[in-house]
Formats: sequence, C-alpha cells, structure tokens
Amino acid sequence: MRSFLLAASLVASGFANSPGWPADMNSLRKAWNLVPADAARRGLWECRKLSKASDRILVRADSTKDGATRSLEWSAESGLSRKDLPEDIFWAILDGASQNAEWTEADPDILPKSFLRSMEEPASQGFLCRSCKPRLVAATFTRHGATGLRIASMPESAPTISVGLASGITEDGIRSLAAQRSLSVDVANPCKDKGGICTMELSGSAGQKWVFTRTNGTAAWTGLDASYQAGAWWSPEWDWDSLRTHSPREFGAVVGAWIGSQADLLANNLLSPIEPVLGFPVSSWKNRELQGLRIQVVSDSVAKLPRPPVSLTLAQTDRLRVGIDEFGRRSLKLGDFAK
Repeated sequence: MRSFLLAASLVASGFANSPGWPADMNSLRKAWNLVPADAARRGLWECRKLSKASDRILVRADSTKDGATRSLEWSAESGLSRKDLPEDIFWAILDGASQNAEWTEADPDILPKSFLRSMEEPASQGFLCRSCKPRLVAATFTRHGATGLRIASMPESAPTISVGLASGITEDGIRSLAAQRSLSVDVANPCKDKGGICTMELSGSAGQKWVFTRTNGTAAWTGLDASYQAGAWWSPEWDWDSLRTHSPREFGAVVGAWIGSQADLLANNLLSPIEPVLGFPVSSWKNRELQGLRIQVVSDSVAKLPRPPVSLTLAQTDRLRVGIDEFGRRSLKLGDFAK
C-alpha cells in the first residue's frame, strides 16, 4: 500500500509536474537532473532531484539503436553501500514516469515475457500502467540485498482478442474438458428439434456453474453463463467514508487494488477451469486487454462514492457481461446479446 505521505513526497521531490516517459537520453537527463555517478561506472547517472547528501539515487538507461529510451533501472546507495529505494522515492519515480497515471500491481508471471527476459534478477513485484502513453511496465528486484526498480515501455498496441467461446468446440469437447478438469456434467438438455444437445451444465468443486448453449444441434456453441456464490466484494470492517475523506488518493489506490483482485479471483474461478474452450487466453483478462473490461473506470468511480455500492458491473458489452450482485454472486456471460 502506498504511504499516506505520497503526495507530499512528490512535491518535496520536485515532481508536482511529472516529467513522463523520456523519449531519449537528453530528455531523461533534463527531466531528472542527472549527472554522471562516477568515472568508474560508465552509463550510471545520479539523480540530483532525488538524492540527499550521501544518500544517492542512481539510474542506468537502456536505449534502442536510434536512441529511444527502452528501459530505466533505478537503485539507491548510501555512501559506498547499496540500500533499498525508499518508498517515497519509489513512488515518485513511478508517478514521474507515468505522469501520475494509475499503476496496477500485477503478479510478475503475467508481465511481458520480453521484459522479464531483460532483467538480470527475478522480478519480485510487478506493476502495469495501461493508460500511460507509451504503456509502461515495472518490477522490483533484489541485487546484493537491496531493492531496485526497473521500468520499461511496452508496444503501443496489443492484438485484438476475440471475446467468446472458441470456434469448433463440440459436445464431446465439452465433456472431455469436464473429465480433464474434474468438473461434473450435471445437465445435458436436447434441442427443441431433438437433433442433438443444445444446453450443457457443468459444475465445479468451488460451487461454480457453467451453462453452455447453442441454437440447434448443428450450430456452434456460442453462449456461456457462468457463476459462483461468494461474500461481499468489499470488507465490512472498513470505515469507508472516513478513509475516503482522510486520504482520497490512498483510498483510491486501495479500492482499485481490491476491485482488481476481485476481478482476478473471478477469472480464476470461472475462466481458468474452462480456458481450453475459450476464444481468448485468461492472461488477456488479467492484463486488462479484453475488450469491454471496465476495472479501472469502475474503481475510479467507486472510490468517489460516500459508501460502497452493493453491486458492481465490471463489463457490459454486446458480447461480455460481468458483475457482482447485491447477494455476492459473481456472474459472467459470453455471447451475442445484441441478437
């Protein structure tokens, strides 16, 4: 969780006007007031805006052949010893790079593989800024016992992902999926013309229900209605309005992380068990690349309310509807609702 002193630390560090992602080394030096760290370590720079006396904040940049900034690696030293990046400096760097756009904490496993391969040490924590231009990815790492931070730009556009069930799935394919994933086939209803099965209902050990539908015995399976029962999406122990008014930005980050975790838990329960018959990878949900997902928009809106809403709508398009109702039921529908 961010420190309540984040806003003050940004101003104190000189980042009331955040510099954003540097286009090249020249703009990086100017934005962060960099000077060479020492002659023995070429390519390593000291950030004078963030350094204090013997506590130095250092950065090393990686650039493309044409000079564009590809990634930045930040670390801290005190005298001759490495030290962890202080929390206020850590967030000042992230918010400076993103121009205060929201960062979402992410499991390192879902970060872009090209980014993970560029790191010398394993990523400890992952962060994504999907609304940044360019989109940014970041991760912490540990080197010689001290925590550092690596930030990189991602490709501007992601491939379009099909929202729906995979083409070509069959009744036997759904039954095979159930057997492989230890799911029960509870219902198999025939079509109205008796020409095959048009509704199949599966259930899971955590109380999940999946209902697959099609229009007739020769048509493709195109409809999915999935759900499971859980508790309230928010913690009843929160003093909602007090927290919101005390530190709106901190509260917004907490609400965003909470709703994001609920969305990912929904995906783990309803999408992961049937991933082989989906037309998209579950990772596209967790990377928030699935068309129609409104996780950030919902989070920003909810964080401004005087009390938590009893229900949430996380997606609502012609092909995808996802929500949590007032009774704690998590539901997901795939299909062509426009017809």
